[in-house]
Amino acid sequence: MATRGIYANDPARGYVSAYDTEKPHWGNTAEEWWSFYDDREWLAGGFAWTGFDYRGRRRPTVGPASARTRHPGYLRVCQGHGYYYKTWWGSEPTLHLLPHWNWEGKEGQEIEVWAYCNQSSVELFLNGASLGSQDVKQNGHLVWKVKYAPGTWRRGPARAAG
Repeated sequence: MATRGIYANDPARGYVSAYDTEKPHWGNTAEEWWSFYDDREWLAGGFAWTGFDYRGRRRPTVGPASARTRHPGYLRVCQGHGYYYKTWWGSEPTLHLLPHWNWEGKEGQEIEVWAYCNQSSVELFLNGASLGSQDVKQNGHLVWKVKYAPGTWRRGPARAAG
């Protein structure tokens, strides 16, 4: 349940935060589900309502009538969730940062930066200055609280897990 590129809930517009924090009353976040699944070797799989978002019946059902996108897909509209699964389902070294870093007008405001990574640690840099290194927890994500400033991200060398 997320709207691509939106990182705060806005019921009036029908937007749901693209951080993996929102879920329907009958479901789980991507991280909750995968952590449950990965701890149980005997499970054969799970079910997501749809792999792709689609136009049609809108969700949430509040907001403007122009909000016609259904939000449960892991690919396309909700790319962050797809990267979470790619990180922990595959064996290829993966790092994905979110959100985007285009926040004109939010200079100095605190933004949560999430990292999905399957290496043992990540160091984050903004405009060449280190924002610190964090160790990666299996099936989890990392969070930095960063005051927004225009610029570019760079990650330091990740240490391979193992």
